[in-house]
Parts: sequence; structure tokens; C-alpha cells
Amino acid sequence: MWHDNETTTDYLNFGVVADACAKLLQQANGQPISIGVSGGWGVGKS
Repeated sequence: MWHDNETTTDYLNFGVVADACAKLLQQANGQPISIGVSGGWGVGKS
């Protein structure tokens, strides 16, 4: 388990998810869009 400190290293490899979300938002061209984040406690949703 890692310490709960901010880091620039993507230990959980969530950069791929963040990039996909950013692309969806860009492709929406200002139209409404919803993105859900689900998962159990401690999986890194925040």
C-alpha cells in the first residue's frame, strides 16, 4: 500500500482513463455529457 501523498508518478496507471475521459469531453463539443466513476472504497476514485 502506498502513502496517501500526492505524486507525479501514476502508480495505478489511471492516466489512460484520464486521457479517455478528456477525449470524450473534447468530442462532446459543448453538448451535455455524463461520466460515471464507480468502484469500491479504496480503489482510487478520487
